[in-house]
Amino acid sequence: MDKDTKRTLYTWKSEIRSNLKGIVVAALCFLLVGIMNHFSGKFVDRDGGVAVRDLILDNLPALPIGEFFVTSIFLVMGLIILYPLIFKVNDFPKVLFQLSLIIFVRNIFVVLTHLKAPDGAVPVEFPGPISQWNFDNDLFFSGHVAFPFLGFIYFKGDGVRWIFLILTVMMVVTVLFAHRHYSIDVFSAFFITYGCYILGQKIMKLIPGLKQEE
Repeated sequence: MDKDTKRTLYTWKSEIRSNLKGIVVAALCFLLVGIMNHFSGKFVDRDGGVAVRDLILDNLPALPIGEFFVTSIFLVMGLIILYPLIFKVNDFPKVLFQLSLIIFVRNIFVVLTHLKAPDGAVPVEFPGPISQWNFDNDLFFSGHVAFPFLGFIYFKGDGVRWIFLILTVMMVVTVLFAHRHYSIDVFSAFFITYGCYILGQKIMKLIPGLKQEE
């Protein structure tokens, strides 16, 4: 291992240690909202209402892109978690907390909005234990769109934000052509995500280890 690599690894470890409190808090929040997501999804799959008409979906063909629907969310989640963990450790707990807040708000909205998945929704299958977090009627609002858009909002002045923007557009196209979300689920995600981001900045000022730098 050369000196530059050793120096980089040492710096990374030092940043992990200095942010350990925030990482633990954010990880606990992420775990809790993950559990909440499981139960809210089961609730709406059991008690989901009826499918309704949608002006955009009524004029879009349903394409067999279920596998891409699944793999794309892994790509997005992997990038938004691993990028700060590896390259911007000081931002990692903040990003994880912001992500947890969006999932928390989404869980509430999902429980309050009883709609059945759109007619003609492309079937999807998540692998292994992850299938326990796959539901048909957890619609409002779209996590596929919200998560990459959070990356675009958060990483200002960073080249990776444009990758997140591309992923956001790709997710909009994917969920609409897969008929996995109503158009209102997709377009509302932008406004709700931005609102959650602003709210998250305020909340983090009150939590030790997560104070957002101005």
